[in-house]
Formats: sequence, C-alpha cells, structure tokens
Amino acid sequence: MSGTAAPSAGPSKAVVESLSGSVGSVLALLATYPLKTIYTLQALSTGNSDGAPAVPTDDNKALAVLRFLQTYKLSTLYAGMGPNVVESALSSGVYFFFYSALKERAVAWQRARAARTGVISSGPGGGRGDNIGVLASLLVATGAGALNQLITMPASVVATRIQGYQSLPGAKAGGRPPTTWETISAVFREDGLGGFWKGLLPSMILLANPAVQYMLFEKIMAALKAWKARRLAAEARAAAAAAKEAELLLAEEHRETRAALARRRSADSDDALDGAAADAAAADAAAGKPAALLLAAADVKLSATEVFLAGALAKIGATVVTYPLIVVKARLQASSKASSGPGAVARPVSTWSVISETARNEGMGGFFKGLRAKILQTALNAALMLMLKEQLHDVTRAALSLPLPRLPAPPPPAPRLSPQSPAAVAPAIKAPAAAG
Repeated sequence: MSGTAAPSAGPSKAVVESLSGSVGSVLALLATYPLKTIYTLQALSTGNSDGAPAVPTDDNKALAVLRFLQTYKLSTLYAGMGPNVVESALSSGVYFFFYSALKERAVAWQRARAARTGVISSGPGGGRGDNIGVLASLLVATGAGALNQLITMPASVVATRIQGYQSLPGAKAGGRPPTTWETISAVFREDGLGGFWKGLLPSMILLANPAVQYMLFEKIMAALKAWKARRLAAEARAAAAAAKEAELLLAEEHRETRAALARRRSADSDDALDGAAADAAAADAAAGKPAALLLAAADVKLSATEVFLAGALAKIGATVVTYPLIVVKARLQASSKASSGPGAVARPVSTWSVISETARNEGMGGFFKGLRAKILQTALNAALMLMLKEQLHDVTRAALSLPLPRLPAPPPPAPRLSPQSPAAVAPAIKAPAAAG
C-alpha cells in the first residue's frame, strides 16, 4: 500500500471567495479608514445643536481633514478601527461565502432546467464567469446580503457607536473614545440584546446597495472582458493575416529555389522533404493557425487597473442611489438614550423618528450629508477591495490546495501483561526444561 495520500478535490469555491474577499476588504479598509471616519461624523452631524464642535464639510477633502485635525486629535481619525476591521473582515467573508454558494446553486439550477428543456443557456459556461442573468444576480446578492446583515449587525453597531462618539450628547472634542467592551455594555444596558440589531430595517432595505453594486460590477467586468476579447481577436486576425502573407512569400521563394535546384540536379529525398515542409508551412498560414491565440471573453484576464475602475464605477452608482438610507442607518446605530444633562433631549431611537427629525430639522439636504466623502471613501474602498480580491483569489486557492503535512503515526502501546496471564507464566514453566 502506498504511503501517499489521495489527491483532494481542491478547496471549495465559496471558501476561496470568502477568504480572498475578507483579506482584500481589511486591506482596503486600512487604506481608507480616515475618510470613513470623516464621512461617518458628517452623516451623524445634526447642525451642532448640542454645542459640540461642528464636523468640517469642505468640498476639498484634504482641507476637511486639516480642519478636522484642528478640532480633534489625530487618533480620532482611527477611532473604532478594531471593531471596524473585525466587522469588515467578517462581513466580507460571510457575504462572499454565501454569494458564491448561492450563485453556484443558481447556476446548477439553470443548467438542470436547460437540460430538461433542451434550451442552451446563453451565458458563458464554466469557471467563475458563469452568467445567471440580471434578476438572478440581484436575488443571489440580496440573499447573501440578508444573511450577512443578520450575522454581522452586532459588530456594525459597536463600530459605528465608537466611530461616531464625538456626535453623542456631552461628547468632548478630542476626548477618549469608549473601548469596545464599554460600548458593548452601553448598548446592552440601553436596549438589551435587540440593541445589537438596531438599524436592521434600513440595513435590509440597504441590501439594494450591494445587490446593485455587484450586479453592476459583474456587468462592467463582462463588458470589459468582451471588449478586451474583441481587441485581442482583432490583433490576432491582423497577426494571422501578416503571418499568412509572410508564409506565402516564403513558400513562393522556396518553390522558386527548389525549381532552380531541380534544374541543376535530380530531385532526391531531401528535396522532397524540403518541399513538403514548405508546402505544410504555406498550408498552416493559409489555415490561419495564429487564430488559435483568440481568447473567449470568459477566459480573458483583466488587469488590476481595469478591475479597480470597474469596482469604483459600480460602487459609485450604488451609493448615489441608496445614500439617504445610509445616513438613516448610521444615525440610528449611533443614537443613544443617554442624556447629557438635566435639560437634554434623548436622541431618536427608531427608524421613523430618525427620518422625520432629519427631514424636519435639515430638509432633504440632511439625507445627503457627507455624500462626497462617502463616494470618495467607498469608491476607493470597494475598488481596492475588489482589485485585491481578484489578485488574491488564485493565491488563496493555491494555498488552500497545498497538502497538509502528514505526521508519523505514533507506535502502538505495548501490551501490559498481568502476572496471571499465560504469556507471563509460560517462560517460568519452560525454564526448568531448558536447564535439563
């Protein structure tokens, strides 16, 4: 029996997507976290009614950061990073796991239906480029987003409370943000276990954001791949035509040379072989064998820059449509029932109260506070995350495919013999016979 282990089927696609998406999401968040803090505080700012310093809202984001640092400490830009990193890694990992798993089920269902009806799907088959259509893509993304929200909402609530602590009543500019454990205790004390799922309703409505984002991302990626495949096909056809013309010229020159040699000496087997090679080369060129370089759109690899641009465009489109709900969710999650003094008014704690108070006090503009910073941060974050995820996908799959080291099996324990066992008594019986 051989000591080598049987080859495994390889890692699950859902696991690979989950790990690569989780790592890419964390790296992208670390690169854009200060912008996330600024847009969060701008979205939570309600007109400085409680005397807290206003959050800068300059169109120039570099100037906004400088003015922010004049009021707050540098560490404020990184408040709540720990919970945000955990929330980002968990959220992306869970989302991409369920997205990939549900998409595989949708592809399998569509193929089974096509086999029953005899209708061939128009989408490219196989691999990660399976096309399940717009409606199915939206349903898959929505289902994955719903499961993700139910699992990761507590981490999102804690992260938002820490990151937006400066907007709470009585918060001191530049003061120390609460720790993760202090925030967890405060949420549980104020709202009980349900407080960790505060904002679930607008979050469920906000499932339109990732659903639209990833639908747009896949469509933009498919369009880019098709455009790149057409460009490569045109280049290959031009190369094939040039190669064919060159081969025909060479074949013609060779035929003239061979005819001249034939007139000077009798044809032999070497001349026959040379002629056959020339004729074969001309036939290959005429057949256009360089066209074998043509790639199907599903097999085209996009560059990191192309993936980055596709991710940024998809996220910008989804964010502009759903931003009012993002503001409502952020204010709801950051709200606190604690008052700052005897005459303080408790912050709104329901979805409808947040919407009505924002509309009454700030008008429609209140639902778009921090939009520019949000677009900048979220587009950069999503583009970086998707670019890194695509780059890490093959690395993750290769790493998970490595065979685990096999530890040597421990030796079996020696049998323990009792004094009364036959094996222990036998030597004592045979000893006198051996001596005689």
